Amino acid sequence: CDESWVVVIFGLGTGQVVRNVRARCKAAIMVYEPDPGVLRRALEYGPLDLGGIPIACNTRDLSKAWYDGGKQQQLAMVLVTPGYQRYSAEVEACRRAVRSLVQRVTITKNTYKNRAQSWVQDIIDNVSLVAEASPFLALCDRYKDVPAFIVGAGPSLDKNIALLGEAARKGIVFATN
Repeated sequence: CDESWVVVIFGLGTGQVVRNVRARCKAAIMVYEPDPGVLRRALEYGPLDLGGIPIACNTRDLSKAWYDGGKQQQLAMVLVTPGYQRYSAEVEACRRAVRSLVQRVTITKNTYKNRAQSWVQDIIDNVSLVAEASPFLALCDRYKDVPAFIVGAGPSLDKNIALLGEAARKGIVFATN
C-alpha cells in the first residue's frame, strides 16, 4: 500500500508485524494495542525500534494520535496480528473508530473542496469592511452582561431559524457558515 493509506495494526505483540509492514509499505502506520499490560512488558523489555510509530491503547488515544499525526488519508485498513483474534469486541471498536476518523477526513476534504472558492470570494468581498473594523479583542468587557447567541450550521438550525430575529433583539448573534 502507498502513502494514500493509513494502516492501523491491531496488536503490538513483539513488534515484528509492525516492523514488517513498515519495511514493505509506504503508508502511515499506527498501532492499537488493546492490552496495556502487553504494551508495558514490551516497553520494559527494551527499545522497540518502531521509528516513531504511534501506539494507542484505546479509541480516544487512537483518535488523538490520528489528528496529532495529521492523518488526512481517506483510505485505511485495520490489520489484526496473529494472537489477537480473541479480542473481537476490541477489534470491532477499533474498526468503528477508524471508519469514523476516515469519514471525518472525507467530510472535511469535501467541505474544503466545495466551499473554498466561496470562502475566498467572501474574504475578498469583505476585505474593506474588515480593514476598517476594530479587532475582535476590542470587544473584551465591552458587552458585559449582554447575552450572546452563537449560531452554526447544524441540524437544529432549520427548526430554530425563525428565533434569530428575536435573539438579535435580546443580545448579540454570532453566526458561522
